[in-house]
Amino acid sequence: MISRINIQSFKGNALKPYLPSIAKVRQEVYREYPYLHEVDLEQEKSYLEEHLDTEEAIAVLVFDGSAIVGVSTGTPLENEPENIQAPFIKEGLDICSFYYFGKSFLLKPYRGRGFGHHFFDLREYHAQNLGSYHHICFSSIARQEKPQNLPKEYMSLNSFWQKRGYVQHPEMHYKLSWKDISDSTPSEKPMVIWTKDLP
Repeated sequence: MISRINIQSFKGNALKPYLPSIAKVRQEVYREYPYLHEVDLEQEKSYLEEHLDTEEAIAVLVFDGSAIVGVSTGTPLENEPENIQAPFIKEGLDICSFYYFGKSFLLKPYRGRGFGHHFFDLREYHAQNLGSYHHICFSSIARQEKPQNLPKEYMSLNSFWQKRGYVQHPEMHYKLSWKDISDSTPSEKPMVIWTKDLP
């Protein structure tokens, strides 16, 4: 049987036709732990249009046939909001030397097949080939949950990131605010920075 799964990278303006489908995948996965975030689809589309509006942006997409079932993005750190840039500026780091990886989103039926490595391999290759960046960075949510309260299917990605050479920096952090799907009001969530030096 011929596999319907394929992985492709799109850069700059080539991303635009896929933004609505990317937004839908992100909306679905954001509802899961650890984000538990009910995302407005139109706001997510607008965010992606602004966030990826640079020729140096990349999106790695997983297709099942013609349907997008996974996505991972990247863009220069200087294209990110000020609250994400703030921990770097506070440490005296040059934000122009960092390339920022967005979160990776994969629908449940497609997890555990190694797509996470493809997401990182292709984005790292892209960032390195741009030639103007010396470091990669991303941020992860740092919820403080007791182990017994975690969903059974949840698996931390910390060891995966560490094996790929990324280092967590607890001293570099910021907060984002959103309303959890089970709450009536927004609350701040702690986010922590990870980095890796490019060759």
